[in-house]
Amino acid sequence: MLLNIPTEVIIEVLLRLDCLDLLECRQVSRGLKDIIDHESPLQLITELSRSGLTATTDTRYKCGEMVHRLQQLRKRWQTLTWSGKQTYSVEGSCNAYELVDGLFVKTDEEGNILILELPTIQDPTFQVLAKCNLGFNPGDFALDATQDLIVFLKLEQGPGTLEHRRASLRVFSISKMQPHSDACRPIFNFDVHNDAVWGISIHRAITQIAGDVVGVFVCTGTTARLMVWNWKTGSLIGDSKDSHLSAAAYSFSFVSPTLFYVTTLADAGVIAVYSINPQEASSGFLHVASLSLPPIQDVAVINTLGCHSEPYRAKKSSKTFMTSLDKQMHVFAIVYISVTDFSHFNYRMYAPASLFLFYHALYKRRGSTSPVEARWDDWGPFRTRFLSSSSSYSWLRYVHGQRVVSPAVKNTLRVLDFNVQGLAPKCFASTNDEGPSSRMPPTALPPGNVFCEVIFSRLPYFETKKDLPTRDFDGFMIDHERIVALGVDAPETSAIGRLTVYTF
Repeated sequence: MLLNIPTEVIIEVLLRLDCLDLLECRQVSRGLKDIIDHESPLQLITELSRSGLTATTDTRYKCGEMVHRLQQLRKRWQTLTWSGKQTYSVEGSCNAYELVDGLFVKTDEEGNILILELPTIQDPTFQVLAKCNLGFNPGDFALDATQDLIVFLKLEQGPGTLEHRRASLRVFSISKMQPHSDACRPIFNFDVHNDAVWGISIHRAITQIAGDVVGVFVCTGTTARLMVWNWKTGSLIGDSKDSHLSAAAYSFSFVSPTLFYVTTLADAGVIAVYSINPQEASSGFLHVASLSLPPIQDVAVINTLGCHSEPYRAKKSSKTFMTSLDKQMHVFAIVYISVTDFSHFNYRMYAPASLFLFYHALYKRRGSTSPVEARWDDWGPFRTRFLSSSSSYSWLRYVHGQRVVSPAVKNTLRVLDFNVQGLAPKCFASTNDEGPSSRMPPTALPPGNVFCEVIFSRLPYFETKKDLPTRDFDGFMIDHERIVALGVDAPETSAIGRLTVYTF
């Protein structure tokens, strides 16, 4: 009866379903199975779900071409087989840099900015989109190419007071390098209060964009301040000076335009999750959950709890596929110190954004005003991967979507891929798919200098390694279709001398 309906009508109905629904429909009859397996618009739904992605808005691609590209990308990443390699020589020092939506952006100490469009499989050339002087020296910046938006953090060098120094955020258009037309006001001024111990020294400054909101986190040693604005309306959403943050705040990251977390060195380390209302001025930060890291020995202290993730993009990209929000990986760099001999112990913890979204939803379901308090055993063993590390990151943008590129060690390229629980079964796989190097077993960190008991973690992932012919790089960056090797000509100045782009 169903198959007497025109195929075009059946396809239109099936296009309104998600991947799980299509899998169930596929079992109804052979006719439906054939339609779902061979019609490219339906294949695209399953391929995107399998890859944890959303579609590009690039109209050059038809459905069948996008399906082929997704299968091609998955196969090439699984074997680290790139299709091209190009190198670009970079001039000048490096004050800050970003890799977002196929753009590499760098500023230097003289206020010069370089915006470079990286090679793709279709166009294997570098395109310089901008190379100019800003007229000021930004200390940090963030960008969202889908909104033509770049936000600069400027720490004023002029006189302040004994208690604070002036700082500002400047909201610009990437294409025009002028104040953004959607911004109610282009400059947000604020104070950075001097630390009682470290004075005017800035230890960490983090600028991030998530849709309509921009956040800046400044740590001056023993104190930190977080401010979040709606950059379009010009209103201050929250300020940690008024909205209490957890003690010993160390770092900060957005999960979405309405959710962020702050890492803290309190106790054995805590990830404090907060929600905001981007449309309500002065609404502040709502503490929804505290996730405690594993308990540690009395002779150990947590010294570092940094965090890093893929930059948030407000709209679908016109250039590439985008990671589904809940699939984005967050990487935590953790350092413990033994107080007996001052030995350092380095670890990295990997967690998907779905972890923080879950605890936000749990807070709302409970209907309580107090945050959810979660011990490590409540959330860590099955929702994270906690690994010992013999090396540390010197360069950022090492995580994109569900993939993480490890620090450069000798001449080995190492990629961790956490996309191992796709919804689509083998029937949707390309017949040419090749498996990655290895699926890693659960991790068990033994007790001893740091931990009181065995720390288990089971978030599944694949690891792929590839030896490069020479060691002419100092770090790696990654996005959906590239690995970018950074070469530093003068290590003492951290000047990026060259970019080697491997396109997949």
